[in-house]
Amino acid sequence: MTMLAPDENRISPIYLKLGGIALITIALLIPQAMIESMVQEREQRHAGTVRSVLEEWGDELEVRGPALAVTCDGVTRYAVAKKLEVGGALEAGTRARGIYRVNVYQGTMTLAGVIDVKGAGTALVPPNAATPCASKLIVFLSRFKALTGAASLETSSSGFRPMTAAIELEGKALPHIAAELPLSAVDEGGSLKFNVKLPLRGARRLTVAPLAELTHARLAADWASPSFTGAWLPVKHERSEGGGFIAEWSGASPFGSLASANNDALASLLAASGFGVELLDQVSHYLQVTRAIKYAILFVALTFLTFFLFEVLGGLKLHPVQYLSVGSALCLFYMLLLSLSEEIAFWGAYLIAASATVALVTGYARAILKARGRAFAVGGGLAALYGYLFFLLSAERFSLISGAFGLFALLAAFMYLTRNIDWYRVGKGGAEVANPATQLSP
Repeated sequence: MTMLAPDENRISPIYLKLGGIALITIALLIPQAMIESMVQEREQRHAGTVRSVLEEWGDELEVRGPALAVTCDGVTRYAVAKKLEVGGALEAGTRARGIYRVNVYQGTMTLAGVIDVKGAGTALVPPNAATPCASKLIVFLSRFKALTGAASLETSSSGFRPMTAAIELEGKALPHIAAELPLSAVDEGGSLKFNVKLPLRGARRLTVAPLAELTHARLAADWASPSFTGAWLPVKHERSEGGGFIAEWSGASPFGSLASANNDALASLLAASGFGVELLDQVSHYLQVTRAIKYAILFVALTFLTFFLFEVLGGLKLHPVQYLSVGSALCLFYMLLLSLSEEIAFWGAYLIAASATVALVTGYARAILKARGRAFAVGGGLAALYGYLFFLLSAERFSLISGAFGLFALLAAFMYLTRNIDWYRVGKGGAEVANPATQLSP
């Protein structure tokens, strides 16, 4: 009977060290999850503050119209513009409350065009009306708080006045502004020329739903990162000299110039899709911090692996507390990033947090690895990782493929550097390799 030597039954210390490092790595998932929960809490608080600011300033704005409404003998008929020119110049800005900010805008929108009353049909103004007919030009707004001053209409001396209960669809009053027009405002050719100016303000998004057969729109704003929404996309958009944008839309609507004599037809017109622009931050800093945290476990694992290789192949002996200290510094980076990004631009917050973390880990590595070259190797590698992570966070479109190739490159580098290591001899306490161990320890 063959007896096994006691040493053959004992687990190699190197495997115990690997198990301890794995447990520390798993334990660091707890502060990672806590920081991620903190990010979500701050984001929810930011959303609540945004809602509070929007109650004062006003939220997203939708403009629909214009339409000419003619009421004869209690029946209202509507005519829309044959051609409509929409123009707008917006000045974007922010409203702050504490450390939180909301994207807002204000400016002037113009709606100019011609309504072909005669071409719309004789039913618009019946020749045998029993009572005098009343007419008005209507522009629908999603809310009255959007107006920052008095709207104006060149063809009317009375101007616009708010009306909230005159038009009801599906039991709901439609907010709108209207200008009373005498029928004499229609010229001899049977057309009504109008030019409406709306001083308005809103936040985050502006949508325009033109009630016209043919529409051309041009909108300019000093915002660098617009997102175009709606059923119509711009036929042309470009950056302006001031860093904003200029966009143009052109299109034809599927309805004719005259609606039938009921509000259902008006509801159909108002349901027509329009176009709009959303003023977005390029990327929310909360989203960027959340995305960065997803890579936390990878940063910890790669850094621990580097220390482990120096330990095994350089004849060092590191304590689990030292691994835990380095891992804690790496986790603290994300809290620094979160707190700083609420006060300054994200890139600045990232630079400060990453620099502080790299400096801390490099200085600590200098003490525990007993060599300046090894510490600089750790610090340089960590700085490269943070630089690459910032690239991934900035390159939204190519972040996945860039991350995949980055991981592939890291794996290839590890396999190349350790290709000649006899891991069985290392596991038994030996550290001999075909190439000198100094290849990993300057």
